[in-house]
Amino acid sequence: MPAPLTDAGRLAPSRSAECSTGADRASLDPARLDRQVIFEAVGRRLFSERFSPVQFGRFLLLGTLGRGGMGTVFKAYDESLDRSIAIKVLHPGTSEHHADRLRREAQALAKLSHPNVVHVYEVGEVAGQWFIAMELVPGQTLRRWHEGEHDWRARVTMYVRTGAGLAAAHAAGLVHRDFKPDNCIVDQQGRPRVLDFGLVRGAVSSMGSSPSVEPEGSDTAWRTCTQTGAVMGTLGYMPPEQIRGRTVDARSDQFAFCVSLFEALYGDRPFTDRPGAQSRAQVLEAIAKGTIRPAPRGTKVPEVVRKIVVRGLANDPAARWPSMDALLAELERLLAPRKRSWLMLGLAGGLVAVAVGLAFYVEVSFRCEGAVAHLRDTWDDPRRAEVEAALLATGLPYSNDTWEHVRGRLDDYARRWADRHTEVCEATSVRQEQSTEVMDLRMECLRQRRVALKQAVDVLADTGEAEVRNAVKLVANLPALSRCDNVDALRADLPPPEDPAVAHEVWSLRAQLLRASSLERVGRYDDALLVTEQIVEQAEALDYPPLTAEASLLRGRIRDAKGEYPEAQQDLERAYALAAEHGHDGPEAEAAAWLINVVGARRAHHEEGQWWGRTALALARGRHVEPQTLGHALVNLGLIRRAQGELDDALRYFQRALASFESALGPDHPDVAQALRSIGAVHRARGELDDALAHYRRASAIVERTLGPRHPAAAGLLNNIGNVLKRQDEPGEALEHYERASAIIEQALGPKHPHLASMHNNIGNLLQDQGELDDALAHFQISVTIWEQALGPDHPSVADALHNIGSLMTRRYALPEAQEHFVRALTIREAALGPEHPDVADTLTNLSVVLGNLGQWDDALTYLQRALAIHEKISDPEGLQVARLHNNLSAILRHLDRLPESRTHSLRALSIREKKLGPDHPEVAVPLTGLVVLDLAEGDLDQARARAQRAVAINEDRGQPEQLAWSRFMLAQALWPAPDQRARALALARLARETTARLGKHQQAQLSEIDTWLAEHGEH
Repeated sequence: MPAPLTDAGRLAPSRSAECSTGADRASLDPARLDRQVIFEAVGRRLFSERFSPVQFGRFLLLGTLGRGGMGTVFKAYDESLDRSIAIKVLHPGTSEHHADRLRREAQALAKLSHPNVVHVYEVGEVAGQWFIAMELVPGQTLRRWHEGEHDWRARVTMYVRTGAGLAAAHAAGLVHRDFKPDNCIVDQQGRPRVLDFGLVRGAVSSMGSSPSVEPEGSDTAWRTCTQTGAVMGTLGYMPPEQIRGRTVDARSDQFAFCVSLFEALYGDRPFTDRPGAQSRAQVLEAIAKGTIRPAPRGTKVPEVVRKIVVRGLANDPAARWPSMDALLAELERLLAPRKRSWLMLGLAGGLVAVAVGLAFYVEVSFRCEGAVAHLRDTWDDPRRAEVEAALLATGLPYSNDTWEHVRGRLDDYARRWADRHTEVCEATSVRQEQSTEVMDLRMECLRQRRVALKQAVDVLADTGEAEVRNAVKLVANLPALSRCDNVDALRADLPPPEDPAVAHEVWSLRAQLLRASSLERVGRYDDALLVTEQIVEQAEALDYPPLTAEASLLRGRIRDAKGEYPEAQQDLERAYALAAEHGHDGPEAEAAAWLINVVGARRAHHEEGQWWGRTALALARGRHVEPQTLGHALVNLGLIRRAQGELDDALRYFQRALASFESALGPDHPDVAQALRSIGAVHRARGELDDALAHYRRASAIVERTLGPRHPAAAGLLNNIGNVLKRQDEPGEALEHYERASAIIEQALGPKHPHLASMHNNIGNLLQDQGELDDALAHFQISVTIWEQALGPDHPSVADALHNIGSLMTRRYALPEAQEHFVRALTIREAALGPEHPDVADTLTNLSVVLGNLGQWDDALTYLQRALAIHEKISDPEGLQVARLHNNLSAILRHLDRLPESRTHSLRALSIREKKLGPDHPEVAVPLTGLVVLDLAEGDLDQARARAQRAVAINEDRGQPEQLAWSRFMLAQALWPAPDQRARALALARLARETTARLGKHQQAQLSEIDTWLAEHGEH
């Protein structure tokens, strides 16, 4: 019999199921790219058919906000500071003179901190390409704000606050040179900010305003001064001195400010009857002569306001207000509270109107009642009875619990919908707190939620056994009603198509899309896919890309659930590209978050998955994005880092996801349980079993409260708890949890359901660890039978069970049978998952162990080297999986007498594990014992003793029994050459033998080696 591989942990682990819910993108390398290459690459990647963000230094460029003659402004994500920003990248063709001036002014502005100025964070360069990083302010331009219903006081107040930002910049020695409503942003709290001080000059603003116009004059002098490149600014807002190319100062900004305020008050600029009605030459002539259009008839703007603004429009800068501060002081004086007499008169008038107002309130309030009537045929008593009958008719053991939870959630959603409907109506019709326009926006939002509710109820009323388990998940994920209160976000939503017929068709298709989404959430994937594919075709025919993006996103999600990963990736990338191109923030962020999982976890392209993760984290902070999208992105990133062995990173991602879900969805949402389960899995992998158990049990409590104790999801968490108890050397309790989980699955889903196969698989692993190999084999074989019948003989789950049977046969030392099972598992995994999947590497690893024990060391080395190459390519070269493979390679090389190479691999395994897990983790003891063998072979007894004693200490504290026994045996061999240590050596060897014998038949090879040594060293 050939000598066995003696390193603990030499097999790839048997697969214990963790129940859960379950084009390259290279960065720009500044060291290799010059400025022109970078900018061309940015253009290709951001504007290609396959939209793709670009890594630019530490920034991730996500899309363009605007382009102009001197630079392009991108929406970006600063990875080091974890925040979204706007970043202006100067064009390579920008002259050094202008570039230097822009940089100086940006650096000066970076020192300015004012609440009405968009803050500049940084000025720098990447490979010689200069950029300006600045605050990204979600909101609307001041020009868009003009379109709202605001009286003259509100408009003057807004401009006074905006002007305060200009005045602060002037005090810092900065001049804007292109102030206009497009270069100001009003944030979601109604605070105005000024953009692009000294940064525009014929380019666009950082929030995407239209390109500035280079005017052509009507006479030779003006034409000469306004040729392209000679004057920077926007026609209609530039003062005469700027048009003539003369020196500009703060008074020039004052002129542009007054043009903008004039436009806000009267609807048009002062030097034209209406925008576009005059030629450029006529506009220039009006500005040169100071010909200001009269106030429109019937204006409510006081004449005193007009006089203040007109002074700021004087042709001669000296005739304007001395400063912005002086101008603002005059405007603020007009806004001061009226005298007390006027106040008292107003109060008296108000008392006279009370009776009329109360009568009006009673009348209109009555008209605002009846919101519940809108829910007729959506969620009312007949529909409630219909859903109850459908759920209870399944006869499932958890159907009563499911009905109670579904009814409670739907009743609550409907009640809150009706309350909001009434509140929105009364806010306009009774309290007059909001405009009709705002009421229409909010009512349309509520209408969409009512349709989503109806589609969910329709699906629940037509559900069967297979879908009941997802019913609570469906209603828990109805669209949030709170979004209908966010007026700024509603205003910024993409407008429907201009053609009313097309708009109606889009609305109808979106309603169908909500039905398809409901079908997907309850697991009716084939039905959902059929509906969604029809919607994709119809959306394409309508040529309305936002709808195509939404439908492609849903189709990608469905294909992911069906295991069609390449097709899912294609759909999701298309959804992402279309959404990004058309500013559809929600689907853009959701597609990126979903791609993390499909690309990075499902297809094991870890680096690409992390790239999508960085993109999704940046996009998830958008104001149009559902709040749970951030949590999903974090969970998926955690799954990738966990697969790479980066457990600290994975834990941080999962903990952030938990906080995000709890904040957005409340403490009892199924997604909260998912995050807790993921945290528990990381603690389990790190050996922190008490923490793992606590998180699994907390998740289990949530699932039992929200879904009921007999729901299949409850079985999943019982299974996970059993996995931890197994690790805690509590086989009795572990088996109890596995059996409870099996009973729930069998009752709920039947004796041939794939989930039941997972339970048998885990029970088999537990019994195998207890040395009960015959019973373990029986459970593995049941798993194979169920999975083959339910999923087909070539499904990856079948390979999981075959892999575990191969491990069991290896422990039995039935090596030909083990080899047969591993070869079949390898064939299935290579075909289903691809030749470079980590599961393929695991089977290659175990095949190498079998071949080594068969004495086929060269073949064993070949398989193991291939496994190492897979993990180093798709995973982290410093990851724990790679460390395990280095350790196994060391063992094979020892048997081939290639001791120097063996030592190199053992030291590499030791280094990685110490770095990742700390110096006292049980897995650190594994390469230590391998190094002891090498030290003994080379006669370095001192080193052998030191390493063996350290391995024993680690294993006595936290190690598995077999690892402790083996490290004691290694220490015995290291101590024996010292005569005064021989008694201790024999005692350690006897302890090692006692433990090994107790562990059962699968430790027979190790037991034989210990017995041989004891016999040779005086033990009879």
